[in-house]
Amino acid sequence: MNQQLVFGILIGLLVVVSAFQAVQLSQLNAQVSGAAKNSFAPAPQSGASAQQSSESVQLPAGITNAPDMVGGC
Repeated sequence: MNQQLVFGILIGLLVVVSAFQAVQLSQLNAQVSGAAKNSFAPAPQSGASAQQSSESVQLPAGITNAPDMVGGC
């Protein structure tokens, strides 16, 4: 076989595979976008959980020193 023919077939195959992957990625992006619209809707709260969300949250004592524990500049 001619070397140019082999390279042409390989490049054509790569173009077909990349087009197929682009279609799959587009479909996946549409599915994720559709699911994201529904999944981030806030759930209604009632009772004790609603009262807790209105109060300030107290962090554990170990977390207040976290920047010192991590190190860095």
